[in-house]
Amino acid sequence: MLKSFRNSSFVLVLFGTVILAGSFSCIAAAATSRAYKSTQPLAPGSMVSLDTTQDGYVVAAKPDNATKLVGVVVPINSATLQFNQPGADNQIAQSGEAPVLVSDLNGAVKAGDHITVSAVEGVGMKATVTGMSVGVAQTDFSQVGATTQSITDKSGRSHEIHIAQIKVMLGVGQYTVAQPASYIPSQLQAFADALSGGPTAAWRVLSSSVIILVTLIVIGVIINASIRSSLISIGRNPLSSPAISSSLFQLAVITVGLLFMALLASYLVLTR
Repeated sequence: MLKSFRNSSFVLVLFGTVILAGSFSCIAAAATSRAYKSTQPLAPGSMVSLDTTQDGYVVAAKPDNATKLVGVVVPINSATLQFNQPGADNQIAQSGEAPVLVSDLNGAVKAGDHITVSAVEGVGMKATVTGMSVGVAQTDFSQVGATTQSITDKSGRSHEIHIAQIKVMLGVGQYTVAQPASYIPSQLQAFADALSGGPTAAWRVLSSSVIILVTLIVIGVIINASIRSSLISIGRNPLSSPAISSSLFQLAVITVGLLFMALLASYLVLTR
């Protein structure tokens, strides 16, 4: 995950100035908006989340507060229906169509893509995994007129991204990535995901299942043959029962060992 800008307030103010100076034509009327307070400057188009430390306040949205995502900052009087409160000077659109600041951090946004929170505070990106979404993009992202910014990831490498406004049909909620059709039973896939701690490739699930299945078949064949041989031996010579019991105990140990090795191999296939 890429780090957020250190001077996020300055960046948001800068974007707000650019937007107000030359992007009035991009502003779309939001259906409803609600007034909130904020301790930081928030530019129009910024995605915001509820401030958990102060009631009635919002902060720039980022991965840490994505679950509290509430909407997008819009210019005053741009919404058809506004709900105001004394001292609140940030109108947060929660429905309708509105311009939203997005980046190509997660790839270029296309019309129809869901927009989610990014590592850049207040700026969205294309959603590719399950998480909170502010809405659905109505236009494609274009680098023409976009602002270029460099950010640094956890490994210290610098990345150049572009930030611009696009129209988004707002609808804050949980976005779930559609899972491709799979020949793996859903219960087995869910068990494998829980065991590995994340999404597991189908070939891994299939390979681990084959390992266990083949091992069980081998164990079954060995046990059946051993029991059959033991019964025949006892029938021919009853005095051989102590030796046969010892052999069956050894067989049980070998069987448990084989099963353990199969389970260990399946676990490694799923998690490595």
